[in-house]
Amino acid sequence: MRRIRRPSPSMVVACLALGVALSGSAVAASVALAPNSVGTVQLKSNAVTTAKVKNGSLLRADFRAGQVPAGPAGPAGPAGPAGAAGAAGPAGPSDAFARFLNGPIAIPAANTTLANLTIPQAGKYVIWAKTYVTATATGVATCKLVAGGDSDTSLTFANTGNITFTLSTLVVHEFAAAGSADFQCAATGTLQANFIKIAAIRVANLTNSG
Repeated sequence: MRRIRRPSPSMVVACLALGVALSGSAVAASVALAPNSVGTVQLKSNAVTTAKVKNGSLLRADFRAGQVPAGPAGPAGPAGPAGAAGAAGPAGPSDAFARFLNGPIAIPAANTTLANLTIPQAGKYVIWAKTYVTATATGVATCKLVAGGDSDTSLTFANTGNITFTLSTLVVHEFAAAGSADFQCAATGTLQANFIKIAAIRVANLTNSG
């Protein structure tokens, strides 16, 4: 009869350890994780890789500021509405034009242009004209400064004896294009116009109140 040898104590301990290890792995593999039971503490560093992230599942808010680079600039949008007009700026430099005729120029009985001043450009103008009148026979001189549809009239009595009488006129006018200012006179008696001057200054703003 063959005798069966009893296992040694060390063999028994080794077999028990192996059985416990194998049964522990099987139990761990079969235990399901509870919902929301895994957090940052349970995750190891670098444990979540791109293969574990669902494509298109992350939002811009999931990234720290400055981590997501800006995309290319989009096309320009339509122009917005025009803003309100700004305040008017300071007036620019003015232009002045003048003419002088020494005389004497005989003043005819019918109204006649004795002198005129060319206005070379459009704009708003303040215009003056003056003369002094002498007489070899007593009479009355009537003179008018005309610029477009605007005019100013002045008159004076003149008599002999080398006594002079001054006439002056002033008119404001806005020229839409180049034009002229005309100094016109008529007289009774024998009168002469002397030292005729016409001057015009272009201004930025002009108010002609009645």
